[in-house]
Amino acid sequence: MSKSTFVTQEQCFGSEKLDIFKKRGTEAAITDFAIAVGGDVSSYCYVDSDNHLKVGNLNSDIPLKGRTGYYWTISDIIYDYVRVVDEYGIWVQRRFYLGNGGARPVSPFSSINTIPTNGVSGKLETDEDGVEFVYDGYYPQTAPEKDIQAELNRLYGLAEWNRNNRIPEVCEVPDSIDYYIKTIKYKKIDGYRYNGKIYVRMELKQNAILSNGERYSKGDSVWFEVEPIKRLISEQDKITITEKIIFAGVPFNFTAYYKTEDFEKTVIYKFTNEIWDRDVERLKAIVIEEEQKVELEISDTQARKNRKLILQNSNPDKNR
Repeated sequence: MSKSTFVTQEQCFGSEKLDIFKKRGTEAAITDFAIAVGGDVSSYCYVDSDNHLKVGNLNSDIPLKGRTGYYWTISDIIYDYVRVVDEYGIWVQRRFYLGNGGARPVSPFSSINTIPTNGVSGKLETDEDGVEFVYDGYYPQTAPEKDIQAELNRLYGLAEWNRNNRIPEVCEVPDSIDYYIKTIKYKKIDGYRYNGKIYVRMELKQNAILSNGERYSKGDSVWFEVEPIKRLISEQDKITITEKIIFAGVPFNFTAYYKTEDFEKTVIYKFTNEIWDRDVERLKAIVIEEEQKVELEISDTQARKNRKLILQNSNPDKNR
């Protein structure tokens, strides 16, 4: 697998601007899961202009699923700043040690037929704005509605359900950051099967209103659905980039005087390539295995029905 990277300032705003950004713009929605681990989210900038949900007792509608955040590029600036794309989709700078920046990992490919997908390799789809995309890999993204949260919490309290449906350590997320000794502690998260899907349960790192319209406090345990990752394709530059800000909570680096050419030495590069990429592939394998089990169960059920019909037809007197 090719190493993941991030876009450059030039690919976002300069002479090397990606065809994706020319068609769609540089702003990006942030997932619930990325918000939960500490990612900044805007309460007034969003990409889905007609997507509004009522929140609690507030008098105004707030666009939730399309809310944007800011994400890192690999481009340096001066001393302890790195260039980022903010919630408006414009260039600004952020201090390298902040953990609330998000990420849109970039993956290179050599030809269209080499783009990995969750299905047939090379099978592309196209959005209404002409941007091509594939689904490749899986990762926790959306907080389901209140009723599903309640049911999952109920089941979580049942020992037998836990034994039968728990999938140990499906992903790893930042748990705490010690800026003094420049280290990050990570926490492994379990997955759980429910109604043919995989969910993870995690404590929020900050107060947040998520896309299900619910208001949560720091430390609350919330469920998130593991979903396919949508990756936008730039044939021109032979790269894919995640459509959404897919993770957050990881500082760009702990050392000042960062330079673009040193990106592979950064904290966030290590997390992206050694932890995030691994988890994406692990969850992909788990989901595919679960789908195969369902297909086998359906096949076995149909086979039993067919055998029963054959037996009935071979002995018609028995059915009178």
